Amino acid sequence: MGEHSKINPGAFIEFLSNCCPALLGATKDEFSREFANLEMMNKVRNFIGDEQDASLFITREAVEQEKDESPKKEGAANPDETEYNILVSTEINFKGKNAHSIAFVKRNPATFRAAYEGTLENKDQADGAA
Repeated sequence: MGEHSKINPGAFIEFLSNCCPALLGATKDEFSREFANLEMMNKVRNFIGDEQDASLFITREAVEQEKDESPKKEGAANPDETEYNILVSTEINFKGKNAHSIAFVKRNPATFRAAYEGTLENKDQADGAA
């Protein structure tokens, strides 16, 4: 992973946690739980730091439930409740009718990381110094 491991994805994940739940129909807790794992953090780090990864595609997809003919246990979860997975990819694709998706596309991948880290020089300041 190298230099990407130095990137702190916390601020970007906070941004995603604030906008994605409403757009994907998820709860903030569900979204935060998914993005707390190392694999998701690494995908966000790569999106921030890699000029080749110009998009971040987030999907909330309904999990197919198998029909269980056995009697339901007392106190079991509501059988009408649908379970969901949150998937993250750097490639945009169609996930079907049982999914809600959002894509984040970097406008200028070469400067995104510098802007994220606050090290991108303001163009006016650079012109004024010349």
